[in-house]
Amino acid sequence: MARRRYSLDEYTALKTAYGKPYTRKDMFVSLMKPFLFICMYTYLLAYYWWLSLIYGVGAVVYQYYRINTLNIKREYEERAFNERNKFINNLTQILTNPNTTTLDGLIDVKDRTEGEFNNDITVLLTRLSGATPTKVHEAFEKFKERYESDVVFLQYIDQIETAIIDGRTNIEMLKDLRTFHNEVKKKRDHFIRLKQVRTKNFKTIVMILLVAVFVMTVSQGFEKYITTYAHTPFGWVANNLFLACIFLVFRGHLKKQEDDEVMEIDL
Repeated sequence: MARRRYSLDEYTALKTAYGKPYTRKDMFVSLMKPFLFICMYTYLLAYYWWLSLIYGVGAVVYQYYRINTLNIKREYEERAFNERNKFINNLTQILTNPNTTTLDGLIDVKDRTEGEFNNDITVLLTRLSGATPTKVHEAFEKFKERYESDVVFLQYIDQIETAIIDGRTNIEMLKDLRTFHNEVKKKRDHFIRLKQVRTKNFKTIVMILLVAVFVMTVSQGFEKYITTYAHTPFGWVANNLFLACIFLVFRGHLKKQEDDEVMEIDL
């Protein structure tokens, strides 16, 4: 996935697909938190307000270009995946009734879907109405374009397409795919929880380091800390190296947070 800047409209589009719009207030709050934290962190190390502002502005830029994009896309992808999982479970349950056709099941389950996925199902049903087998295939191929990363879901949709064209529903296959998708969801949820724990641990370590610096400053006295360390060439180099190390560790941590897909994990 290419890294690029997202505009407020693009953030809003991702947020509104399965949630509330991304407002200018949301943007402001998301940028002010790292600005204030990094300003405080840098100031307690170096005691230069202008250096704190430089690092604070850098944090804002990184938050806007990198972290906001990652957080919003991850939230979007998680909600979209959960919606597909709910769809698979609901439709499979509906189709266990032998008197319900696959197309009727799709119509019924549409009202139980939400957001962007509901719109996609609505468009699919419109294209399926009175369609020939060729047009049915084209409608499903178009529908699947957005969900190429969800392999099990695509297999499930292929079974639904076959059932509509042939007029027979392979309910056992649908149940197997439902079970498989539920297992993927469990693995995915566990994966996300592990990442949340790691993020919490990283924040804890950063705060412990900050407290350690503050305790060291107080124990020596502010004036002595500033004159013998913070405002000396050695202090300049050491503090900037310290901040650079934290950034590199954070960047590595963030890179590991990017992908929530678990399809390559053996279930």
